[in-house]
Amino acid sequence: MAEPINRQHVAVIRSMGSFVFDAVFEETHEADLEVTDNPVETGVVVSDHAFMKPLRLSISAGVSDTPLKGWGGGYQVSQGALVGGGSGEGKDFWARNAPSDPFASDAGRSRRAFELLTELQRRAEPFAVQTGLKLYENMVITSIRTSQDKDTSGALFFTASLREVLIVNTETVKYPPRKPGATKRQAGPKKHKGEQQGKEVTDESKKKKLRESAAHALGLQKFFGVGGR
Repeated sequence: MAEPINRQHVAVIRSMGSFVFDAVFEETHEADLEVTDNPVETGVVVSDHAFMKPLRLSISAGVSDTPLKGWGGGYQVSQGALVGGGSGEGKDFWARNAPSDPFASDAGRSRRAFELLTELQRRAEPFAVQTGLKLYENMVITSIRTSQDKDTSGALFFTASLREVLIVNTETVKYPPRKPGATKRQAGPKKHKGEQQGKEVTDESKKKKLRESAAHALGLQKFFGVGGR
């Protein structure tokens, strides 16, 4: 008989891309909203002046050269990588479906894990990260920090910083071809009107205005006796 839904075990496998680590010690989630520093007028929609910055995530995890055995295929999904479940039908399910060890190597699991992490960072291809709180899409590794001493030489303990890559979809719109022929905005062909003869000005007032305009244009007002004082 199936257990009531409120008593069933819920398992969350923390993963980074296709990697599940022996233990996840800490997760730090960061979500920031950028708001303009400029004053916003009354009645203006504030959301038009704010935007979400890319999500950030920090994961501290470990991979041991001597992992615990017992969950199928020799691959251990430990308490740090599993939240809830861990007994009864839930444990049997993971024992049957446990993946093969991605860090198996003659050189040691910790060295292989570090190589795979740095390769994942170097490729800079967005991947999914499953945490205890949510599933992050389109994440890349921005930094990896690790250290070893005499007590941790047989394991990899690291902190990886990740950042979301904002991806948008673009659409290309193809306009219909323009019809041949001149448009309204295009000028028509020049028309040859032949040689144009100027007309003689006979009105004295018009002659005076023309002389003043020519004198102002040439700066010769004093010579023509116009416009001067």
